Amino acid sequence: MELDGFFESPEDDPPKVLCMLKLIVDESIDDETGLCLVAGYVGNKRQWSDYVTAWCEKRNPRKSLHIKEMRLGSPQAPKRHGELLSRLGSVPEKCKLRAFAGSICRKDYANKVCGTVLEVLMEGYVLAILALMDVLADNIHPIDRVEVFFEEQETHAALRERAMISWRKRHKTKSGWSVLARWGSVPKGTLTEASDYLCYALHQSFIDPSSQKATLTAPILEQDIIGNHTSEKTIDEWLRIISVSRVNPVPKLTAESRKAIRSR
Repeated sequence: MELDGFFESPEDDPPKVLCMLKLIVDESIDDETGLCLVAGYVGNKRQWSDYVTAWCEKRNPRKSLHIKEMRLGSPQAPKRHGELLSRLGSVPEKCKLRAFAGSICRKDYANKVCGTVLEVLMEGYVLAILALMDVLADNIHPIDRVEVFFEEQETHAALRERAMISWRKRHKTKSGWSVLARWGSVPKGTLTEASDYLCYALHQSFIDPSSQKATLTAPILEQDIIGNHTSEKTIDEWLRIISVSRVNPVPKLTAESRKAIRSR
């Protein structure tokens, strides 16, 4: 079963919702604009169960959906995939899953942290995750807790782990428990496909909303998406706080320090 184990928690105060986030590193980082984007859905067990049933029905006869392998920019794409993407686009909203997104633009700060350890610590992927988690916490019921699942990937796993540990300590429910009950990773599958679709569509809409790729994936954007973009002004304030709080300058980035940061 797709949901086996996802709503079982060893904690005394189990989460009431499951936050399934699909995070795409390659497809969500635009080299030209510097955009780093993550997006996904949150819902309870019933909503996710409804989603799995409806998604598989609408996806039939396909057994899986891998957006970046569909060549949506080709001349044949509208005929081959247009109707399918239209069918699938309405599934999350009909199943009452809520869409969230977090983003940041590396060009807003890359030159300000270049050559220091902040270049690694302030990975766009990680900061986009934190932006999403912050807006998620602001938009769920005060007593609810979440379990977050990322698509399996190793490149930023260590930094992501540290970020989630830090975030877990900062956000509490009214009863004093952390909003974040636990987190982990899952392989590609039905549970991650809607988030894959959503993240890809948001990315294409940002790059060129009039493009064929953006048009074909627009159906999944036809619902409320609660987003949180970290602005350059906010980033500058972070850097100011870091600067004034330190006795010594931010350390330079070396091969040794890069390796140490990534392995922690």
